[in-house]
Amino acid sequence: MENGTATTTIKESDLRGFTGTEQYHPLPFSPHYFLTDGVAFLVKEGGGLWLIAHIVACQLHPLIAGNPDLQHMQFWRVSLDDDASGLVQWLRDANEPILSHRVSCAGFTLKKVTLYLQRGVVMLPSEY
Repeated sequence: MENGTATTTIKESDLRGFTGTEQYHPLPFSPHYFLTDGVAFLVKEGGGLWLIAHIVACQLHPLIAGNPDLQHMQFWRVSLDDDASGLVQWLRDANEPILSHRVSCAGFTLKKVTLYLQRGVVMLPSEY
């Protein structure tokens, strides 16, 4: 896995081809979390390592750490503005925001992306 700096520009359509996964990619900085093939591609080619690090760091938030239901399944959405700033939202049931963070996303090539986290595996919706 690369360092998460975008090496090419990827589009949402590039991620739709990922269904299921052939390999679970461990995170070097957090061995209890794994990426599917699609998310590993997002990290390597799309500069998404910062997003994965953000999601993993949020697992220490009291809302998550103290709630087994929220530990089981999570929905994360990123929406970027034209100035490379963006909004990362943790959603309940893929709709209701629980937490929102404004972030700087320089080097991230997608305008929006949704990720799921289930039992330590970060995946694209098409890989669920």
